[in-house]
Amino acid sequence: MSLFLVPATRENLEQSIERSVDVKLAKKHLGNDFVEKIILQSGLEGIRCWAVTKNRKKFFSDLTSGDEVLLTEKGTGLFTHYGIVVGKVINESLGNELWPIVGDNPWEYIYFLANIQHIKIPKKELVLKLGYQETYTVSGSIKAKNDSYGTLGTISKNYEIPVFEHIAEENDDKDYSAINVQTGGSRRVGHQKFSKLVKYNYGYKCAICGISESEFLVAGHISTWADDEGNRINPANGICLCPLHDKAFEYGYISLTDRHQVIISNKIKSDSILLGVLEVFRNKIIDLPVESPPDVDFLAKHRQKHGF
Repeated sequence: MSLFLVPATRENLEQSIERSVDVKLAKKHLGNDFVEKIILQSGLEGIRCWAVTKNRKKFFSDLTSGDEVLLTEKGTGLFTHYGIVVGKVINESLGNELWPIVGDNPWEYIYFLANIQHIKIPKKELVLKLGYQETYTVSGSIKAKNDSYGTLGTISKNYEIPVFEHIAEENDDKDYSAINVQTGGSRRVGHQKFSKLVKYNYGYKCAICGISESEFLVAGHISTWADDEGNRINPANGICLCPLHDKAFEYGYISLTDRHQVIISNKIKSDSILLGVLEVFRNKIIDLPVESPPDVDFLAKHRQKHGF
């Protein structure tokens, strides 16, 4: 795995990183098979891509699937976007449609990114860690110094950036354990990463009722943080729920079958308002995520713990 640093403008970020490239447009230039492979890797993100001209052919040839890319938006002083390489192609016609030529050469050396994350890593801080001068501006796309990057370790781990399971598998990054760090209280290291990943996997909506307002979404554990240290940040041990269904699940008023159907506990009184609210979703199969559906072993533990 290598790290690549890339300058970017607001206009081009909006064109092909912050939103997906139109699938029909991509297929027109690249063909169905290639586009389907990229979509398979990217899931809900769709097609996100960037490019260089022939002047950076060495940069392009060095890129391989699984490499990390940091984009720095001009004028921010920050690395603002993170992505992982999932493919590349040389295609002048698509480059011309996405990024009208500015200068002598087209943007034909196109690479595709998944796991796009908005980040705020101070540029001065990171370039120093990578062995460059503090004033280094990243004026062109470069491969970071391998020795410095190797010492630093992957950016995703160093800055706790979520990495989706299928990409993690390809890079043998499947340690789902996490720790409590004692400060004035207890801080859960890795929980933020887990939360972001679970919510993304579920398309930012409650798996039971479909609420999608971000303020009302919780990444809940199936096998609790306290009970299962080895799976604290395993996305298959998480479900995106609204606060009501999260609490109902946490306290065992509801659970899920191995087929991911909602079941309701007999401990709720028949005249309870809560029962009326939950009854609507009895036997419903939850909206399953793109990645890491609830693991049946975790669900079995949850049912056993709460007497289902």
